[in-house]
Amino acid sequence: MDLTENIQLIYTLLDQLSADVETSSADLLGDQEQILFGLREMLRLNLVTGQHHYSGYSDTTGPLLSSVLSIRLTRRGVALKEQ
Repeated sequence: MDLTENIQLIYTLLDQLSADVETSSADLLGDQEQILFGLREMLRLNLVTGQHHYSGYSDTTGPLLSSVLSIRLTRRGVALKEQ
């Protein structure tokens, strides 16, 4: 996935997330594999918080997520969403 696709994925997820209401990765719309990839990047960038669980699989950037619960936007995530 290239940088432009990553940015698009993050913005798609930002539209579905809130700082006030917790959600889980299973409740987000889209391909679950892509959602989990995007959430991993968002966790690394401190755009979201949540209880995340890793699978037994990895890619070149590290372990892949199997699920994320109680997802909320951080202040940084809210600021990016509002841009």
